[in-house]
Amino acid sequence: MQGKHLTKKFTIDAAELDRLVGEAMGGTSLEELEGAMTATVARLAPNTIVKGKVIRVQEDGTVVIDVGYKAEGRIPLDEFDDGQVVVPGTEVETLVEEIFDSEGHISLSKRKADRIRRAPAKRRPS
Repeated sequence: MQGKHLTKKFTIDAAELDRLVGEAMGGTSLEELEGAMTATVARLAPNTIVKGKVIRVQEDGTVVIDVGYKAEGRIPLDEFDDGQVVVPGTEVETLVEEIFDSEGHISLSKRKADRIRRAPAKRRPS
């Protein structure tokens, strides 16, 4: 019952709420805000190599990577040659395997990105 009383106590009418939000946003329209968010979120597609930064290494051995997308990337720690050097802020190149927007993460592979980078360029027929 305490929560309902607090809600009633701090209720703001819709017009006042709109005014406060507009003031806080400094006159930025929703369209401008959406455009800015879209511009800052990377466009990712499966089978592309992207750079990212390590955010954290979880206890289960999953490395969480920020690749500039709305969802975080995940790589098993055993895909790194030396797991001891995988610390927050480390920059890595990874291959996007799958994007799970509804689950809030991206499946990445460091091994596959390394393999692609080391592969000799295919020769074109003359």
